[in-house]
Amino acid sequence: MPASLRSLASRLVLCVTALLALGACPCTPPPPPVVVDDPVVSQAVAALQRRAALVRDVAIDGEIVDGQGGPRQRFRYASLSSGAAAAELFDAASGARRRALVYDGQTLLVVDDEARAAQRPALPDEPLRRRRLLDDVFGPFAGDGWRPPSLVVAGGVPGALGAAGGDTWTLTIPIVDEVLNSQRLMFGTDGRFVKKELVDDRGVAVASTTVSDEWRDPSTGLIFPRRWRHTERGVTTEVTLGATAVNGGVEPTRFATSTPAGYAARDR
Repeated sequence: MPASLRSLASRLVLCVTALLALGACPCTPPPPPVVVDDPVVSQAVAALQRRAALVRDVAIDGEIVDGQGGPRQRFRYASLSSGAAAAELFDAASGARRRALVYDGQTLLVVDDEARAAQRPALPDEPLRRRRLLDDVFGPFAGDGWRPPSLVVAGGVPGALGAAGGDTWTLTIPIVDEVLNSQRLMFGTDGRFVKKELVDDRGVAVASTTVSDEWRDPSTGLIFPRRWRHTERGVTTEVTLGATAVNGGVEPTRFATSTPAGYAARDR
């Protein structure tokens, strides 16, 4: 298994473990209704919610290239509007599956094919924490724009919206964190994702995700990211999608969270 692929697989497991330990939270379910007084913010929120309402399921294949010059790493991802999500990471040379992450709406399953082991870690009960955790777990595969953004923050205070010019808006969402201050989400007036930045208390963007190519789904007319770059701590990762399908139906077995036959269960 190439070193860079092994490194990414290890980071995914460490991400799950660390986020659970810290009580951080996640992502895939559709955003809950947001009620605000500002008419411009209401318009922006309505655009995102209309977009989410059109998507029942997605299935994408893609490749990840890390910023350290590693080989391309293939993955598959699928999700349902109910919140279920599944991602698989494959060896670039042999095509063998190395890692799988599956969430059925209640349980998260982490499968290590090399160790022939599966783990179902306990998830936070609090919805916002669970949502943030899932966003971080599945983020390397399905970037923003493929998952509805979370517009609810601690205390139920929506972000302040500022015009970014042309056909884009910028939504600033406060973050309750020792280091981070807010998330800046830039999106089109049709709800398509453009860019996201995580900003610290000094107002400095410490991480960013930027779309560099787009794809229009013929069935819904919605625009989705086809290529994007994520930069954090000086390292840039680029994701490029191949096959993409919206509302094409996803096999339910992809979201099964039972321990695979012949694998050791390491639940905790």
